Formats: sequence, C-alpha cells, structure tokens
Amino acid sequence: MLLAFDCSSKTASAALIGADGRLLAQGLLNAGLTHSETLMPLIAGLFDRIKTTPDQLTRIAVTSGPGSFTGLRIGAATAQGLSLSLGIPVCGVSSLEAAAWNVAHMDGYIRAVMDARCEQVYTALFYAEKSELKRITPDEACPIGDIFKAYSSESNYSSNFSKILVGDGAEKCYNIKGEFTPAPPHLRHPTGYGVAMAALNGGSFTEELKLNYLRIPQAERVREEKRRTGL
Repeated sequence: MLLAFDCSSKTASAALIGADGRLLAQGLLNAGLTHSETLMPLIAGLFDRIKTTPDQLTRIAVTSGPGSFTGLRIGAATAQGLSLSLGIPVCGVSSLEAAAWNVAHMDGYIRAVMDARCEQVYTALFYAEKSELKRITPDEACPIGDIFKAYSSESNYSSNFSKILVGDGAEKCYNIKGEFTPAPPHLRHPTGYGVAMAALNGGSFTEELKLNYLRIPQAERVREEKRRTGL
C-alpha cells in the first residue's frame, strides 16, 4: 500500500493507494491551519477510515517542491520519519506535476502555476490525453507575466483540446490573460492522489529525499542582501 501526501501550499492532502492502484481513501484540508497541526491527524484519519495500520505500507510519496519552504520541510520530515521507522522507500515528486495529474482525464494542455510571491510563480506545462500525462516544460520560477510568453509556441498545438490552469496561482493567471481556464476548485491544488500518480508514473523510490525549492528561502535572501549591502 502506498501513502501519498502534499503540503506544498495552503492545502494539505493525503491518500492511500492499494497494491492494485485503487484509491482507497483520500482527504484534503484547506482550513488555514498550519501543516504541522493538520498533516499527521489527516494521515491517521485515513488509516482509521479503512481500518488498517501504517505497518501495511510498502512505499511513501510526497511533494518535494516547488512550493512553501516550511510546508515542503514538514512534508519531507514526515515522509523521512515514516520511511526510516517502517523501513520502506520514499519518492519525491513535483508539486506542479501532482496538481496536473488531477485533471489528466481532461484531454488538453495543462498549465500548473503556484504562487511564489513577489509577483513570481512556479510553473510547468503538461499535455494530457486518454488519462496519460506528458511533461512539456520543466518546473521553473519566473515573473508571473512571463508564463504567457511561451503561449505563442503553444499555438502550434491542436486548438481542439482544452487549456486548463491548475495550482493556487490559477485564478490570478486567468485574470491576467484568460486563454487558459482554471480547473474546478477541488481539482486545482495538489492532492494525495495526484502525488501518487506522479510517483507511480516515472517516480523513483529510494532511501533519500531531496527538496527542489527552485528559489532560495526568503530568510536566506534577506541574509544575502544584508551581507551584500553591509546593513
């Protein structure tokens, strides 16, 4: 059984996936509480719901970035702790890809966008067909307006397919340029199911988990600025 979870943004989600690939249980919270408060109770609730225990797990998957620095660290610490205590491998997956998997059943182009603050976003482009997801661009951090510069090259793709925005930056980007349509709210954020699908479709389960921040944390940026200016 696979445990997959995400706390890379404001939401927290977790899912249990059976050996046959079935979604056994899933939960999502968007209540404004800290992930340190909600993640473990959320996971424990899944085990209670299907009347099983963590010793039935064989693998763990978690979002390893990009996203909230604090959230990613909480997720990584939880995954590594469970991995070490149970002696099972862990897989880190892209938060953007996990969000894109939520709408992989909708044929078309999927632009995943996460708010990186300071008018910056984390973004990647995917293409979905027949419930299979193909990555078109790597995860990157850029000014929010720059994600639309690539749309000229996307015009070479078939116009018969939908164009969907996912991630917590979806609505903000749609308000700038309405070429892509935001996914329904319950499909917009990374979910445990999306994390599982990303891990099971090309992920690598190992003993080591590396985080992919894309940008250095705010605290480090402040320290570097003070060092540079001498203030």
